[in-house]
Amino acid sequence: MVILSGMFNLCTMRACILLYLLFFSWFGQVQAAPAPIHDTMNSIDPYTWRISDGWSNGGMFAVGWRADHVDIYANTLRLTLNNMPCVNNAALCSGAAYAAGEYSSQVLLPAGQITFRAKVAKASGVVTGLFLYTGASDNQPHDEIDIEFLGKDTTQVQFNYFVSGVGGHEALIPLGFDASLAMHNYSITWDATHITWSVDGVVKHEVKNVALPTSTMRIFTNLWAAKTVDAWSGIYVYQQPLYSYVDKVDYVPAVSGVNSSSNSASNTSVNTASGGCITQIWSRQAWSWQILVSFALFVVGLFKCKAR
Repeated sequence: MVILSGMFNLCTMRACILLYLLFFSWFGQVQAAPAPIHDTMNSIDPYTWRISDGWSNGGMFAVGWRADHVDIYANTLRLTLNNMPCVNNAALCSGAAYAAGEYSSQVLLPAGQITFRAKVAKASGVVTGLFLYTGASDNQPHDEIDIEFLGKDTTQVQFNYFVSGVGGHEALIPLGFDASLAMHNYSITWDATHITWSVDGVVKHEVKNVALPTSTMRIFTNLWAAKTVDAWSGIYVYQQPLYSYVDKVDYVPAVSGVNSSSNSASNTSVNTASGGCITQIWSRQAWSWQILVSFALFVVGLFKCKAR
């Protein structure tokens, strides 16, 4: 009886191991395909987005990120920059003189197209950012693609990108309008071979045939006051609260993405236009030959156990 029990336990263990391999082979396959994102920013969806809170980037950033500086105002995402509660207690702003808002995606996304519909803040020393970023906090190299508005002149937009922490590719482009007065569409289309920046559907800048970001990245928007870079940003002097607004974010993955690492494994969420609705998108190609082989081995193992 002891021997039979041992044989049964061994067979059961083998079957469980094969079942385990089958499940995780399938699980890894179905999560490989990222889903589009369409968010009209009518509400804050914690499954798709996260709010920076309780720290400061330091360096040129004169702000501490606070969750209460991100809200929905008139069915639009609003980021606030002010001196509260920092003016009374800098510790509440991570030691910074000012507080501000930052909003980013929960997941890392591979190559594709991201479009923000936004209205930016206007004041010297202030920066509104719409960008893609990853770095050490994601256990990846610092890759980044930027759309930045310097509040000292919101009739221009700055495009830039970083590859493994190396930037210096700034391009300052006239817009033909004041970005602080109305909503406009700002897009980044990227893959391992090129980056294109567009405004209201018109291509404004493109780079290709050079080293470009290849990591999966998060979507970000933020509003902040600058310090120590006055020649670039202008001098910031606090006068009143400032705001930037985003009322739509669209992301469409490329047909063939870049370096889809394990960090992008959770890229299966879709936020619908109504907000707050998360749908799991399963790849139709999940049943690969690896899964079929694992399943066959599982069935053979069960029959062998039964024969014993």
